[in-house]
Amino acid sequence: TAMSAADIRKAMRAARRALPPAERRRKSHAIAERLAALPAFQAAESLGLYAALPEEVDTAPLIQLCKQAGKALWLPVVNTSAWRAPALLFRPYVPGATALCQNAYGILEPAGRRGAGISGSQLHLVIAPLVAFNERCERIGMGKGHYDRAFPKSRQGRCRTRLVGAAFECQKADFAAAPHDRPMDWIVTEARVYARQAPANKKV
Repeated sequence: TAMSAADIRKAMRAARRALPPAERRRKSHAIAERLAALPAFQAAESLGLYAALPEEVDTAPLIQLCKQAGKALWLPVVNTSAWRAPALLFRPYVPGATALCQNAYGILEPAGRRGAGISGSQLHLVIAPLVAFNERCERIGMGKGHYDRAFPKSRQGRCRTRLVGAAFECQKADFAAAPHDRPMDWIVTEARVYARQAPANKKV
């Protein structure tokens, strides 16, 4: 029987937590280097990424590479300011200079007034955390749907923002995504880069 999303989430979070700190650091560095080698990363002037929780792929090595490449960085802010407002906004982030505060989920985000920020669709590339992924570059997140709502699937495929999931290879699972789940364009692990296959009947 197929595992539920909740069961997959539990199993993959346990697998991720089981990584020893030194191994997590080494793998996070390898992921940053693979990400930096993507042509889409090299071409992106504005980049959204996340402040990692202890069990997630650490983005510190990637932030360092972005800094060296002179890219404008933006961090997500969970927007709770208004009904029907975007679930996720992005605010500018200058490493070492931007004041950060913890949100309701314990994630660091740039401080600012409620509702301030830009839509993720204004960024060239966004690197998203995830709990589980499959070969088709489908993603299971923490279950709040923030990224799915911030980057909805459009029938015309009009969202110009390219999405990259950062994950450890141990987070790979076999599952069918829900209809509202936004697939990633790529998933990057310490072992390889997974690229989403375009449907055969659709020109890209």
